[in-house]
Amino acid sequence: SAVPSFWTVGDTGSMRPSLEDGAVLLAVPPAFCAAIPGRIIAFKSLNGKDYIHRVYQVGNDSPSGTDAAGWWARTKGDNPAVTWDVDPLLVRADQIQGVVIWGSK
Repeated sequence: SAVPSFWTVGDTGSMRPSLEDGAVLLAVPPAFCAAIPGRIIAFKSLNGKDYIHRVYQVGNDSPSGTDAAGWWARTKGDNPAVTWDVDPLLVRADQIQGVVIWGSK
């Protein structure tokens, strides 16, 4: 969708202290704001669940290295007590629901 959307942080604690459980976030479609390292994104994982995590690394595994279909992001939560390492699965561009531009903390 090409309109901003509101998201609510779940109760996992994975984004503390940056975002508290229950925080309300405003996210814009990735076409309006790049999902670059350091930004927080809302995405749908391959298991169908929605996640809100920070982009840790981006890359492209297409043969040319520039094909949009090969773009990926590696994400992780901010809370070192809950999230010990980066998320195990890469996030592809078509999984991103929005890039967070505002949060109530």
